[in-house]
Amino acid sequence: MKLLDRSPDSVMALAFVVVYGVILIEIWMWTVDSLAAVAGTLALVAGLALGIGRWFHDSLTDGEHHVARVLEAAARAEQAEPAEPVSVEAPKRPAVAAGHAPVLGH
Repeated sequence: MKLLDRSPDSVMALAFVVVYGVILIEIWMWTVDSLAAVAGTLALVAGLALGIGRWFHDSLTDGEHHVARVLEAAARAEQAEPAEPVSVEAPKRPAVAAGHAPVLGH
């Protein structure tokens, strides 16, 4: 989030340009009445979404590969010594005579 910290106004301006630019391109797409325009607009919107998502992810993780670090930590945890098993006893239930329902408090 370095860009957001340095100049929040420019981030907001960029967001407005992207949003209103996409809206204008979608309006153009409807006026052209072409399947190629629809496909191009869809590709543009998907590309912008991927680019913004990647930029946001990289700025939050400071460019580090978060997934790689998580996988490395999981691999190190698997190589560690396994913990000793803990035995757990099941709780004892009161005996119930056949044909009689248990009475609470007795």
